[in-house]
Amino acid sequence: MAHPNIRAFVTHCGDTSLGEAVEAGVPLVGIPIFADQADVCQRMHERGIGVYVGHKFEVTDVMFEEALARVVSSRNQPAFRQNIRDMQQMSNFYGGAVGGAQFLETAVREGITGHFSCGFINWQAGGSPTSWLRMTVELIRIQQYDVLVLCGFLPLLLVWKATRWTIRLLVRRSLK
Repeated sequence: MAHPNIRAFVTHCGDTSLGEAVEAGVPLVGIPIFADQADVCQRMHERGIGVYVGHKFEVTDVMFEEALARVVSSRNQPAFRQNIRDMQQMSNFYGGAVGGAQFLETAVREGITGHFSCGFINWQAGGSPTSWLRMTVELIRIQQYDVLVLCGFLPLLLVWKATRWTIRLLVRRSLK
């Protein structure tokens, strides 16, 4: 995707494809299919790194052609590319994907997940969040698509850890 001749990326606005496009500096044309993809497309459009065409059932040939033409036109291309460069700089400043993963691993290892709230999951464990944690969560929200990863990945990680712990406990009990 980082080839210099690529002018646009037509995507369903999944988190991975959005991250890869931002990393490669390629503007997007978003056509969501299901789940959170419509929200991600809307945020992509608001951030100015691509065009949200519409849901897959709503898109017509004309809508798609107009969106693609808007993204690849020589008049609009520099603005899209500059907005993506801004996001790249922000991502790199905060450690990119590696920094996000390290933050999550540290939060779980240190037991500070009690202050995260992601939709239907609320880990309010008591006490007030430390100021650095509150600041870090706000910084992550700057790149709103990363919040979706945080809300999806952290619960899965916690479920995996709980399952692993339960299996170990059952094995230990069966060996006694």
